[in-house]
Amino acid sequence: GTNIYFGAMLQGATDQAAKAGMKLQTYSTSQSGTVVGVEAAKNNADHINRCVEDGAAGILVSIAPDEPGAITPFMQNAVAAAQAAGVVVLALDSPIGTFVNSTIKTNNTAAGYAVGRYSYLSHPGDELDGQVAVLFCPIAYDQNIFDRIVGFVSGYDLNVQYSDYGEEGTTDALDEDHRVVNYYTDPDLVAAREYQCSVAESAERGMIDILDNVKNGTSSMPSLVYATNEVGAFGALAALQKRGLEDKIRIATIDGSCYGVEAVRDGLFSVEAIQRPEKMGELGIVEISDWLTYGINP
Repeated sequence: GTNIYFGAMLQGATDQAAKAGMKLQTYSTSQSGTVVGVEAAKNNADHINRCVEDGAAGILVSIAPDEPGAITPFMQNAVAAAQAAGVVVLALDSPIGTFVNSTIKTNNTAAGYAVGRYSYLSHPGDELDGQVAVLFCPIAYDQNIFDRIVGFVSGYDLNVQYSDYGEEGTTDALDEDHRVVNYYTDPDLVAAREYQCSVAESAERGMIDILDNVKNGTSSMPSLVYATNEVGAFGALAALQKRGLEDKIRIATIDGSCYGVEAVRDGLFSVEAIQRPEKMGELGIVEISDWLTYGINP
């Protein structure tokens, strides 16, 4: 695919496989790298079955799940068949279930905490006078995103009450642009709302909605907006630039592409936690190699 994040993950696995003298065969759910959810689960299940038929010793799987209940039947059956054939299966980046041998991913709670703590400590007074806007921006259903929120609000010392982000969720309303989720009851969160946005344009609309609430007096002006991924952060930035507020409201986020790093350097983002997809790929190969060489379970 053309997704640079997964491209870096693949490069890490490729380099480590070369060092270990292992042959690495790759499969993609789509050329664009944008297929997610049930379709991606079906494709990955087919790839797992094919890997077993081709004599693979270990399998690395990375999938952005739409919802755990939808992917489990496809993935679990394929993984079980592979494991029965003596093949280890590891998930990279996104957890797909406890049925895999191991999952290698970013500690999203810790990343969110680090961003929240830095934001809290680097601007004394804002935690008392300013409000915090949270843009809830998963590309698909993803526990990782919720973990980023849990970590952030803890790091920022917010008094937050939230429900488990389970399969049923706590959605009050859903439209084509964004989903309004009332996880938070803390008054420091603008309108106590997050926005599920699939693209930067949706995050931009969510940010504009927050600013409109400020304008009509139903919310206070935020001093910080926390976007749960970089795509959402750039959407928030576009909204702030349209309102001439980019120098007054800080943006914090997680991901760390070259574009995000440049945004921090240029002062467009105040802070961004960086993921290491290449390290995920590398560690996946290391775990398979250790299992084959030393019998160490992943």
